[in-house]
Amino acid sequence: MNEKTSNYNFVGWLAIGLGVLFNPWVVGWLFGSEGGIESITFLVGIIAIMALLIGFGLLCLRASHLRLTGVLVNLFMAGLMTLLMIFGFDYALRFVGSTAETLPQVAHSPNANYPVNNLEFDYTFTTNSQGIRYAEIPLEKPNDTVRVVVVGDSYTEGAGVELEETFLLQSEALLSTPERKVELINCGLSGTPTLNHALILFHVCMQYDPDAVLLAFHTNDITESAPGTTSAAIDFGREKRVGVPGVLYALWPRLTVLGEKAVNGWQNRAVDVAPTESSEEDEVLDLFIREDNQKMSAAASVPKEESDLVKQVTAEAQRRGYISKEEIAAWVESLPNDLVVASDQRLFNGYIMASGLLNPTYWSDSLNIDTADAEAKYLSVVTVLTEMRDRLARAEVPFGIVFLPSPIQFDERYGGVWAQTGSTVDPAWTESPTELERRMAELTDELGVPYLDLSSNYRALIQADRETVWSYPLDGHLTAEGHRVAAEWVSEWLKGWVVE
Repeated sequence: MNEKTSNYNFVGWLAIGLGVLFNPWVVGWLFGSEGGIESITFLVGIIAIMALLIGFGLLCLRASHLRLTGVLVNLFMAGLMTLLMIFGFDYALRFVGSTAETLPQVAHSPNANYPVNNLEFDYTFTTNSQGIRYAEIPLEKPNDTVRVVVVGDSYTEGAGVELEETFLLQSEALLSTPERKVELINCGLSGTPTLNHALILFHVCMQYDPDAVLLAFHTNDITESAPGTTSAAIDFGREKRVGVPGVLYALWPRLTVLGEKAVNGWQNRAVDVAPTESSEEDEVLDLFIREDNQKMSAAASVPKEESDLVKQVTAEAQRRGYISKEEIAAWVESLPNDLVVASDQRLFNGYIMASGLLNPTYWSDSLNIDTADAEAKYLSVVTVLTEMRDRLARAEVPFGIVFLPSPIQFDERYGGVWAQTGSTVDPAWTESPTELERRMAELTDELGVPYLDLSSNYRALIQADRETVWSYPLDGHLTAEGHRVAAEWVSEWLKGWVVE
């Protein structure tokens, strides 16, 4: 037997061995957890590859003298070496920080920097490399630092004020000493419910190795939650891959993830993910970036019926089918002309007015929880908070909740535009604890987590000082002064269970 024949025999037996191993049972056992062979088409493909490998092996053993055999052997060995190189490259990716997980975007765009302008405020919005509104700091925590990750919505993020004016940065200054730095890492995400706060926490912000986690709960977190949310939703993005994607991921997880991200990035290359202050009507309104102010005077002469706001909201109301023409006409009549113009120029959050037609129980669903839909949303929040508590407990990270109320709960002067345009607003909300406040107190007691409700604090504050503007009269977010007093209350509270 010459050397060439011996080589062909070796390749033949190697191909037969690979063919025997590449069968539905072995493939299913190896890759079943990541999708495996759950389709008939893929099963047939496996059997075909198995037959080709065994057939090629027999050809090498029985017909080594044929020229075609040599060509096929060369192709086979080249393919095998290529596969081994791909395995090595995928393994090497772990050392440069490439992840084997593919997740949806749960934070802002990294390294964002743009102005946010409104009728009532102007500020600059920036994010760090992790897509959060906070300074660029190392993920590894220094020894002389206490870290608290804070998740929440736009009240946490600080819509309406500069970063250094947020209650988190002001609390840092109050808590830090020359010997010990305190970092309250701002993982707030505008326009998002409690589920998104859990997503950004576990998929982004836990990388900072916090000493504690704080959820800043806001009034509309109930309204904006989806009924039927389960704890599994926190792991969204780790879905099971079926068929070919499952096998590819099991073989080369990091390369597969890079490929998926590249494809998704190309498909979504024109999507602007800059944060907006909105609610569940995101697809109707995107109202944050100021355009040329000269357009505002020109728009003032446009009839309300021709405004972008009215056309978009009316189209959505008609699509839903259950809103009558009379209700639409009454809503249009109720709209303040100047705010319609400001909304069209993205100087005012038009959803404040749009909700009167599209979601009139926006506030009452959260504060009263008196409908089946509101109850289902509340139960979703309970599910997510319970899962957050449990996961953090397993990680031995303390978890606390602070309630940041809306001015609709403590200032009877707020809410006029909401009420005028059709939303339910009850003045009694400013006078005594609401159903939501009572439930949150009971829930946090059941969960056994520290809890601070600032509703009564703000009610007392507004009665003692009606001159200071604690929240923006139209927009509703806290002003710098509103953040300042929140920082005082929150920093004192944190001293009791996180910062010694």
